[in-house]
Amino acid sequence: MGGRESHTHTDFGSRFFPPNGAQIASRLHEMLGKFLIVDVTRIHPDDKLVEDLGLGRVDGLDPNLFEFDVKDAFGVDLRPVWRKDVTVRDLVDYVYAAQSKQAV
Repeated sequence: MGGRESHTHTDFGSRFFPPNGAQIASRLHEMLGKFLIVDVTRIHPDDKLVEDLGLGRVDGLDPNLFEFDVKDAFGVDLRPVWRKDVTVRDLVDYVYAAQSKQAV
Protein backbone atom coordinates (compact mmCIF):
# COMPACT_ATOMS: atom_id res chain seq x y z
CA MET A 1 0.00 0.00 0.00
CA GLY A 2 2.97 2.27 0.50
CA GLY A 3 3.34 2.98 -3.22
CA ARG A 4 -0.29 3.91 -3.72
CA GLU A 5 -1.56 7.43 -4.10
CA SER A 6 -3.40 8.83 -1.10
CA HIS A 7 -6.97 10.10 -1.51
CA THR A 8 -9.65 11.64 0.68
CA HIS A 9 -13.05 10.05 1.23
CA THR A 10 -14.61 12.31 -1.39
CA ASP A 11 -11.80 11.69 -3.88
CA PHE A 12 -12.18 7.94 -3.41
CA GLY A 13 -15.85 8.09 -4.39
CA SER A 14 -15.50 10.45 -7.33
CA ARG A 15 -12.31 8.89 -8.72
CA PHE A 16 -13.27 5.23 -8.67
CA PHE A 17 -17.07 5.22 -9.00
CA PRO A 18 -19.73 6.65 -11.31
CA PRO A 19 -21.78 9.55 -9.97
CA ASN A 20 -24.61 7.27 -8.78
CA GLY A 21 -22.25 5.36 -6.46
CA ALA A 22 -19.72 8.04 -5.56
CA GLN A 23 -21.47 9.31 -2.44
CA ILE A 24 -22.00 5.77 -1.13
CA ALA A 25 -18.36 4.94 -1.83
CA SER A 26 -17.17 8.07 -0.04
CA ARG A 27 -19.24 7.30 3.04
CA LEU A 28 -18.20 3.62 3.14
CA HIS A 29 -14.57 4.69 2.72
CA GLU A 30 -14.94 6.98 5.73
CA MET A 31 -16.66 4.28 7.80
CA LEU A 32 -13.99 1.68 6.99
CA GLY A 33 -11.34 3.95 8.46
CA LYS A 34 -12.54 3.03 11.96
CA PHE A 35 -11.99 -0.68 11.41
CA LEU A 36 -9.04 -1.28 9.09
CA ILE A 37 -5.44 -2.05 10.02
CA VAL A 38 -4.18 -0.30 6.88
CA ASP A 39 -4.17 3.36 5.87
CA VAL A 40 -7.69 3.94 4.53
CA THR A 41 -6.45 6.79 2.33
CA ARG A 42 -4.57 4.25 0.20
CA ILE A 43 -7.22 1.59 -0.36
CA HIS A 44 -8.62 0.75 -3.80
CA PRO A 45 -12.09 -0.47 -4.78
CA ASP A 46 -10.92 -3.97 -5.64
CA ASP A 47 -9.17 -4.57 -2.33
CA LYS A 48 -10.70 -7.45 -0.38
CA LEU A 49 -11.90 -6.33 3.03
CA VAL A 50 -10.57 -9.32 4.97
CA GLU A 51 -7.61 -10.59 2.96
CA ASP A 52 -6.16 -7.28 1.73
CA LEU A 53 -7.37 -4.73 4.27
CA GLY A 54 -7.42 -6.83 7.44
CA LEU A 55 -10.99 -6.19 8.53
CA GLY A 56 -11.49 -8.23 11.70
CA ARG A 57 -7.84 -9.10 12.28
CA VAL A 58 -7.35 -6.85 15.30
CA ASP A 59 -10.81 -7.32 16.75
CA GLY A 60 -13.02 -10.14 15.51
CA LEU A 61 -16.10 -8.04 16.25
CA ASP A 62 -15.11 -5.29 13.81
CA PRO A 63 -16.90 -6.83 10.80
CA ASN A 64 -20.09 -6.98 12.88
CA LEU A 65 -19.69 -3.41 14.08
CA PHE A 66 -19.06 -2.28 10.51
CA GLU A 67 -22.23 -4.08 9.40
CA PHE A 68 -24.22 -2.29 12.13
CA ASP A 69 -22.80 1.07 11.02
CA VAL A 70 -23.78 0.36 7.40
CA LYS A 71 -27.28 -0.65 8.49
CA ASP A 72 -27.61 2.60 10.48
CA ALA A 73 -26.22 4.79 7.70
CA PHE A 74 -27.88 3.22 4.67
CA GLY A 75 -30.66 0.96 5.96
CA VAL A 76 -29.01 -1.99 4.20
CA ASP A 77 -28.21 -5.40 5.67
CA LEU A 78 -24.80 -6.64 4.49
CA ARG A 79 -25.24 -10.26 5.55
CA PRO A 80 -26.41 -11.44 2.09
CA VAL A 81 -23.20 -10.16 0.45
CA TRP A 82 -20.78 -10.84 3.29
CA ARG A 83 -18.05 -13.36 2.51
CA LYS A 84 -14.29 -13.58 2.92
CA ASP A 85 -13.44 -12.25 -0.54
CA VAL A 86 -15.87 -9.31 -0.68
CA THR A 87 -14.28 -6.13 -2.06
CA VAL A 88 -14.96 -2.49 -1.37
CA ARG A 89 -16.47 -2.27 -4.88
CA ASP A 90 -18.79 -5.20 -4.06
CA LEU A 91 -20.05 -3.32 -1.01
CA VAL A 92 -20.64 -0.09 -2.89
CA ASP A 93 -22.50 -1.91 -5.67
CA TYR A 94 -24.57 -3.89 -3.17
CA VAL A 95 -25.56 -0.85 -1.09
CA TYR A 96 -26.44 1.12 -4.23
CA ALA A 97 -28.58 -1.73 -5.59
CA ALA A 98 -30.32 -2.27 -2.25
CA GLN A 99 -31.12 1.41 -1.89
CA SER A 100 -32.41 1.54 -5.46
CA LYS A 101 -34.82 -1.30 -4.68
CA GLN A 102 -36.00 0.48 -1.53
CA ALA A 103 -36.73 3.65 -3.51
CA VAL A 104 -39.10 1.85 -5.88
